Amino acid sequence: MSSNRVSSGTSRAKRPPVEHQFKPGQSGNPAGRPPGIPNLSVRIRNILEGVTPLPAAIKETIVNAVGEDRSALDALIIVGLLQGLQGEKEWAKLLLEQGYGKAVTPLWHSGVEGEPIRTDTRMEVILVRPKGSSND
Repeated sequence: MSSNRVSSGTSRAKRPPVEHQFKPGQSGNPAGRPPGIPNLSVRIRNILEGVTPLPAAIKETIVNAVGEDRSALDALIIVGLLQGLQGEKEWAKLLLEQGYGKAVTPLWHSGVEGEPIRTDTRMEVILVRPKGSSND
């Protein structure tokens, strides 16, 4: 059996030996993404919002599809709208939910034959004041 297994009765794994622990100030991922490089979601937003220039062929495709002065995001929305109008339910649902929010589904709860729900337990509310507070 490995010495790093979780012992029965505890929910935490044992720490690795001291020689294998990170030293203070040492990065856990020294070859990771360099500082200043935007993450994927920022890069996608930059492309969709027109911050990052698009290759000429892609820009031409967007202009041909949706007209001048439209961003890639506008083109994507319009393409999604066309797909939704042609019966693609996922596109229609996505556009409706993003534009107007998810539909609210009311929940109705009742007991047997519409009666109030009955429980066999008693709820008790106890008001507690902090020590030293007034009794006002």
